[in-house]
Amino acid sequence: MQRLELLKLWLSSLYPDTDIQVEFAAADADFRRYFRATFPDGSSRIVMDAPPEKMNTDPYVQVREVFAMVNVPQIPERDREQGFMLLEDLGKVTFLAALQHDERPLVHQHLLLEAVDTLIELQKASQPGVLPEYDEALLTRELNLFPEWYAAKELGTPLNFAQRQLWEAGVKALLPSLLAQPKVYVHRDFIVRNLMLTSG
Repeated sequence: MQRLELLKLWLSSLYPDTDIQVEFAAADADFRRYFRATFPDGSSRIVMDAPPEKMNTDPYVQVREVFAMVNVPQIPERDREQGFMLLEDLGKVTFLAALQHDERPLVHQHLLLEAVDTLIELQKASQPGVLPEYDEALLTRELNLFPEWYAAKELGTPLNFAQRQLWEAGVKALLPSLLAQPKVYVHRDFIVRNLMLTSG
């Protein structure tokens, strides 16, 4: 049976005799997909589909609890074995869409400062030993997304030997300063495409 059909069966088991409309909402870079379930009264929830043989949703739930001091979706229902999760629906308007819709500098400033304030709130709540450390290996891997993914794959122009040497020298020079900074929670996808504009 297809994952979408299993997801609909799971929703039916949670809400028997309820006509729920299910539509695709988004996908992640990994194996997770998200669907919007709309109920007869017009309310909606997001349903995460994370195939259990490919994804472990325990870290998602853990980080949701760690980040609970900001507006992150509640999880009213979860089926760990099937890889389904019912999430609070934070709406359809991303910060990116809001920024594109209203180009006034004052609106951009307000939204972006609100995003920065949220990031600061997350970082101020940071505690050691709660999340995996952003260590040298992870930081190096993240930095190397530029030559490996952006330059080589996105632009189709891999770095030549001289450029690669310059890049590696730059990384080597930056790493000690980066690793010496205070350790705080890092949300690696904290971008305007992923932040939702919610009421209030």
